[in-house]
Amino acid sequence: MVGKWHLGFCKWECTPTFRGFDTYYGYYNADEDYYSKITDKGIDFRINTTVGKEAVGNYSAYQYATRAEEIIKSHDPDTPLFLYLPFQNVHEPLEVPDQYLKLYPNISDENRRNLSGMF
Repeated sequence: MVGKWHLGFCKWECTPTFRGFDTYYGYYNADEDYYSKITDKGIDFRINTTVGKEAVGNYSAYQYATRAEEIIKSHDPDTPLFLYLPFQNVHEPLEVPDQYLKLYPNISDENRRNLSGMF
């Protein structure tokens, strides 16, 4: 599994690798910064069950897409693959790389412009 997990993390048994997924790469909370992976409680990014500090500094949508590609490329094509990839982009904060923000100069509302760039 790659991306956001919103089905509980109060104990390990509620997290993705204990709920049937072979691997996990993503976050548990909401309102996580897309680059720093920080919430009001600290870094919220996991690689399986380990805090993934190496993910800090990169835009999450790019990271999730790259990780999904790695999983697909390394998977044996003769066996089935289920890959669940819920992107973070439906959540606040509204953060977008500049290259996508610049695509919408005609949108005057900053929040709407950011959201347009995210999708």
